[in-house]
Amino acid sequence: MNLFEKIHNYQILSRLEKSNTYLLTSLEKSWLKTMLNHPDAPYFFSQDTLEKLRVYLDPYEKLPLDELFLEKAKSKEENRHHPFLSPLREIILKKNFVRLTTRTRTDRIFREQIGAPYKLEYSLTKKQWYLLWLHPKRKSVISTPLRLIQLAEEVESSDEEYDLMIQLCYTEWNRENKQQTFSFLQNIIKSSHAFSTLSLALREI
Repeated sequence: MNLFEKIHNYQILSRLEKSNTYLLTSLEKSWLKTMLNHPDAPYFFSQDTLEKLRVYLDPYEKLPLDELFLEKAKSKEENRHHPFLSPLREIILKKNFVRLTTRTRTDRIFREQIGAPYKLEYSLTKKQWYLLWLHPKRKSVISTPLRLIQLAEEVESSDEEYDLMIQLCYTEWNRENKQQTFSFLQNIIKSSHAFSTLSLALREI
């Protein structure tokens, strides 16, 4: 199966969606094998996962990037790894809570903050990692740069407790988004009304 067959074959896509399976083409497997040679790869996979992937991808050839691309004036490549990246990823996978000590940009310290971590994001513009976590008291989603986290400790929780907190915070987050959208639309309507009034006034002049 090639990439185009995968994209346009509805029968395959529907079956994959139902089974929660992602099917890789040969080209995608070659790309993955090439990416596993990157120096940062060990920071994003456990050693066991890395070995399994390498064994599985052994029959496939790496992409000949050196032949396809010519690099000129290469900028200094920064290490994208952060010490908290691996432990936070493990906490998220295990559906446990986290106890955070963080500081703000003004050096104010917040200690013993317990919440549910659910996503790690990398900003290409700011070139830094963020932890998205759910605060039970605020019932809101908080985005914290990993560079501002001083301490991150795992707090064991059941899957039911974790899922419940995620659901409660998502509900509150969606409600706030709807309110913000409604306010935004109200402002647009007011602006449109003001613009129409101004246009009529100009016509009369």
